[in-house]
Amino acid sequence: MIIAIYKLNGKLLKTTNLEKKLKKLRKYSSEIEILFKEEYEGDLKEAENYLDFIIKKNYIIDKEEDNDVVLLHHYINKKTNYSATSIKNDDNYLLNQGYEQID
Repeated sequence: MIIAIYKLNGKLLKTTNLEKKLKKLRKYSSEIEILFKEEYEGDLKEAENYLDFIIKKNYIIDKEEDNDVVLLHHYINKKTNYSATSIKNDDNYLLNQGYEQID
């Protein structure tokens, strides 16, 4: 099965069957933004838990601004092996502290 996280009408959504979901939402196809998709083998509960993990790890949901999604950026300091997460792409503070952006 193909699992996915997508954005539709400003809302972050998930599905455990992307092909079936896209058929149902055919009229909205130009508005759907697929943020993550992956072939997954396992049961549905595991797939849903995995998608929840991906959402919690990579996205912040700002409830005050109608569920806008903010992508998190990850950094690592190779000298200390510490890692950091920021909502800023190319976070100058972290870069000046010896961190390298990894995504």
